[in-house]
Amino acid sequence: MTLPLVHVLTTGGTIAGKLQASGEVAPGLTAEDLLERIPPVRNHARLRIENVFNVASAFIGPEEMLQLARRARDVLAEPDVAGVVVTHGTGTLIQSAYFLDVTVGSPKPIVFTGAMRNPMMLSDDGPGNLFHAILTAASPASRDLGVLVTMSNHIHSAQTVVKTQTSTPGAFVSREFGPLGTIQEERVYYANRPYSRLRTVMPERITARVERASPDAGSKGFQIRALLAAGLDGIVVEAQRFGDDDLKMLTDAMARGVRVVIASPYGAGRPHLGTYRHKGGEAHLVELGMIYSGSTGQKARIKLLVALSAGLSFDEIRDWFHAEWA
Repeated sequence: MTLPLVHVLTTGGTIAGKLQASGEVAPGLTAEDLLERIPPVRNHARLRIENVFNVASAFIGPEEMLQLARRARDVLAEPDVAGVVVTHGTGTLIQSAYFLDVTVGSPKPIVFTGAMRNPMMLSDDGPGNLFHAILTAASPASRDLGVLVTMSNHIHSAQTVVKTQTSTPGAFVSREFGPLGTIQEERVYYANRPYSRLRTVMPERITARVERASPDAGSKGFQIRALLAAGLDGIVVEAQRFGDDDLKMLTDAMARGVRVVIASPYGAGRPHLGTYRHKGGEAHLVELGMIYSGSTGQKARIKLLVALSAGLSFDEIRDWFHAEWA
């Protein structure tokens, strides 16, 4: 029997950490170096290796994410390829995974993984995570699930996974619905499916400027005011309801063509769309033209950035976001 072909794209990060002459650890290991640490993987998949970047995750922004998305799309279009694995630094892994989830529409799996402990540390988690990611990408059961994130034996949807801790190997969790599946004894098991699968949009390039604000009680709109003054095309605000000052600023911004997206500030759960109908409540904000996100503010920023860069209209953007409730 011919083993499935998995294409591995590497971008650096902690999983590729290498001891430097200076004594620090920085991305330096190649994909070949990483795969040498997991020889049993050859029993499960044929592998192709491609080094796309070799940088810390802080150096991966929307332009790099778009480059990665296009490369993954092209690779998955090859009939012989069963799936793609992306190794990535964990600092921005969730953002990159979600970017590919909303831009690459292939039914074949894209599986992100990384490491919380670099290879110079005792019991580093990178080899196991990479092994499990390849098993996941090679599994026929992983088709039609969107982009996945495999960390610490669990398989998560890019739609719902969040990073909750700075250093523990179990930092990646899906708070609201739990992981989709798990890997045990070199087998992939699924118990859940993503709660929705939405359309994908691939912009030609990144042209929009989008940032997010997370106003606190009594902050008097300083953050929102400063961001809007920067001439943004869109803003994501992590809040559920607004007082008069914030409401006026955002309403004025919408009148100038700025797209305003509201996201939950809590890391899980979708904001209500019609429970509170008072001034500044969500039903009032929807009537004013604000768009609600079913994802975290971090992911909503990625989605709005993609939508605006692709030239989607207000109605198209609103429908794309509000489909998260369907």
